[in-house]
Amino acid sequence: MNTARPLPLFAVAAMLPLLAAMDGAFAQAADAPAAQTAHRSCVEIRTALSALASSEREQALALSLSRPGAPATAIELKLNELLARTEDLRGALRRARQGALAHDQHVEQCIAAGSAALVDAEKLGSEVQAIVLERRGYVGPLTPPASPVAPSSDVPAVRGAPAPAAPR
Repeated sequence: MNTARPLPLFAVAAMLPLLAAMDGAFAQAADAPAAQTAHRSCVEIRTALSALASSEREQALALSLSRPGAPATAIELKLNELLARTEDLRGALRRARQGALAHDQHVEQCIAAGSAALVDAEKLGSEVQAIVLERRGYVGPLTPPASPVAPSSDVPAVRGAPAPAAPR
């Protein structure tokens, strides 16, 4: 027969701090995957930001080294890289926003910084695209050319608009 004796009160009292410490360790272990996931989201955004910044510097160098009237080949190559890095950042932000910890304060700060950089990168990309198009000879806004067929005088061009007056 196994006769278990109760633990003396001082032994139980001595074990309470140990149990409390173990409970805290278990709570930290439970929070560790969440913190690690938040950290991973921010690291992914920072990595994409770093690559984007490098691409922006290379684009600026290509623009500064180009001569007016010269082919825009180097600018176009760096623009393609800039657009690819912009898309990488967009993907990292999308994954962070869709993640389980999107409302974590640290992740929100990373998303805000990444979103601001994304807006700037898109503006830069648009400006460089305008430069490339200008160098290729495309001037003005990119609008479709006017239709070679003139509208018939008996059919109104816009619904509800009066028909043009017949020539006299």
